[in-house]
Amino acid sequence: MKSKASNEEGGSYVKYLGIASVITVFAFWVVASEDGLGWFPRIKFPPPTEVFTAITVLQEKLLVDAGVTVGRVIFGMVVGTALGLGVGLLMSFSKPIMAFLNPIIESMRPVPVIAMIPFFLMWLGIAESGKLLLVTLGVFTIIVVSTIEAIRNVPRIYVNAAKTLGATKRVIHWRILLPAITPAMIGPLRVAMALTFTLVVAAEFMGAQAGIGYRILEARRLFNPQVIFLGIVELGILASLFDYFLRKIMGYITRWSGRTK
Repeated sequence: MKSKASNEEGGSYVKYLGIASVITVFAFWVVASEDGLGWFPRIKFPPPTEVFTAITVLQEKLLVDAGVTVGRVIFGMVVGTALGLGVGLLMSFSKPIMAFLNPIIESMRPVPVIAMIPFFLMWLGIAESGKLLLVTLGVFTIIVVSTIEAIRNVPRIYVNAAKTLGATKRVIHWRILLPAITPAMIGPLRVAMALTFTLVVAAEFMGAQAGIGYRILEARRLFNPQVIFLGIVELGILASLFDYFLRKIMGYITRWSGRTK
């Protein structure tokens, strides 16, 4: 009872530490900028007042940019995950497919997708398809390798027990292996989500006409550091929200696994 009471007492303030960290960062921003002690010039470290002014000036554009970027993120994440999961399962379930595709996947995996931007520009120009392909390919490489490794790490006792009970190969794949790897895919999915935002910004530097990355690039050309700072904050907020909802969804799906929250 005493241990339980002490845990509840400790948890009463721990849940506020996240809020305290955000307040601390904001306080440092105010103090360090020219709104406070002026440790950094506004051209290098825009103060909060200028960033808030940029929000009021760019209200509609910010919403449009956020919508365009979010659309690209969702497309790349959904399509890249579906393809990566599908190919990873096929490679794990079929030795001929594994033998055929593994050299291609292993040669692609170490290469940063951003390094292929010049080729995408030559092949597809500044069309939307090139941006979506870049993001999808980045997610695909993470998910396909993670799927293969997750299946390899499933204890063989599960498979052997299912075979003993007369389960077919198809049942083993879909009723044993697929549920078993689901909790292990949460980490790769979160990494892929973070990478998606990185790749979307890189893609929007490829001649986009809208999006947060485009707005940041435009602000650099016009030398508006407050808009650059605002774009970075906007990306951080959106990425955090996506990660939060991803964890909630995956936590609900894997609630049977007893994972700690």
